[in-house]
Amino acid sequence: MLAGCTPWPDDLAESWRRLGLWEDITLWQMLEQTARRLPDKTALIHEDRRIGYNELLEGSGRLARRLAATGLRPLDRVVMQIHNVPEFVFTLFALLRIGVIPVMALGAHRHSELGHFIRHAGARALFVSGRVRDFDHRQMADELRPECPRLERVFVVGDALPGQASLTQLLEAPRADEAADLPQIDPGEIALMLLSGGTTALPKLIPRTHNDYVLNAKASGRVARVDESTVLLAILPLGHNYNLASPGILACFAAGGTVVLAPGHTADAVFPLIERHRVTLVAAAVPLVTSWLNSDVPARHDLRSLKVVQNGGARLAPELRRRVREQWGCMPQEIYGTAEGLINIVPFDAPEEMIMESS
Repeated sequence: MLAGCTPWPDDLAESWRRLGLWEDITLWQMLEQTARRLPDKTALIHEDRRIGYNELLEGSGRLARRLAATGLRPLDRVVMQIHNVPEFVFTLFALLRIGVIPVMALGAHRHSELGHFIRHAGARALFVSGRVRDFDHRQMADELRPECPRLERVFVVGDALPGQASLTQLLEAPRADEAADLPQIDPGEIALMLLSGGTTALPKLIPRTHNDYVLNAKASGRVARVDESTVLLAILPLGHNYNLASPGILACFAAGGTVVLAPGHTADAVFPLIERHRVTLVAAAVPLVTSWLNSDVPARHDLRSLKVVQNGGARLAPELRRRVREQWGCMPQEIYGTAEGLINIVPFDAPEEMIMESS
C-alpha cells in the first residue's frame, strides 16, 4: 500500500469479502463490467453530446495509455480540479486505470489550497479546467509551479498555455499504436484522495481504496434505488464525495444508469434538463432546493419523470421537504456523510416521521 497509509486490518477485510461487501475489483473494473453488459447504453450526457458506456470505457482507456506515456506511474499522486464536463469523467477513469491517485480538489479552491494539496501529496501533475467564468485555472497552475518543485506537468481542459498539455487534444487525437500493456492494479490499493470539510484549517487528504469506494458507491446506490433506469442530474461538483459516490455518478455507472451534467444550478438551467432528459434523480443541497421551490420555473416544466430529490450537506427543513413532495410530486431524501466513509441515507420505506424530520 502507498507509504504513509494504513491498510484495513486483515481480519476485517476477510470478513467483508466473505459477506460479499468487498468484491476485489477496482473502480475501473466496475465501469468495465457495466460497459460489457450495456455497451451501447448512454452513460453520460453533456449539452448535445451523448456518450455510451463503450465509448466512455474506450476513451478512458486511450487516455490512460497516453497519460502513462507521459511518465505517470502507479501510486503517483496528482491533483485534479476539473469542473463538470465529460473530461472530468474520462480523466478520472484514466487515472484509476493506471493506478495514479487523484486528489479531488474542488473548483472553488485557489492558490493556497492547491499548493497545500500538491505539496502535501507530493503530486507530480495538476489537472485543471481552462478558463471557467472569469477565472483562468491555467494561469494559476503556472503560478504554482515555482512554489511546488515536484510538480512536473500541467494538463488542461481545452486550450493549454505554453508548457502545458491539452487533455482535450489527448482525448481527441487520432488513434495510434497504443498496444502497450497497462499495469494491473490491486483493489486493496489507494484509488483516490478525498478532502475533509476543512472547517478548522486547510482540508486534509482522505485516502480511499478501490475496494471500500466501490462498496461506498454501490451500497449508497442500493439505498437510493439507483438502477439502469436512473437518470441522474449532476449539478454540484463531481469531485465531492456526495456527487461522486454517495451515491453520485459512480453508483449510477455501476448500475448502468445515465448521468446528465448540468451547466449551472439555477432553476432556468436545471428544470429544462429534467424535462428534456426525463431525469429521475437530482442530488441537491439546501440553498438550491430553497431557491427552486421559490421559483416559478419548475411549474412550467414536465416533472413526471422525477422520482427523488436528494439533499446533502445540511438538514433540509421539514416544511421544505413537504413542499418538494407537494410541488414536484417526488420523494425528498436526506443524505449525511463524511468523506472518511460514514454515509447516512434515509430509506424510501422509512416511517413518515423519519422521512420528514430526520437530521
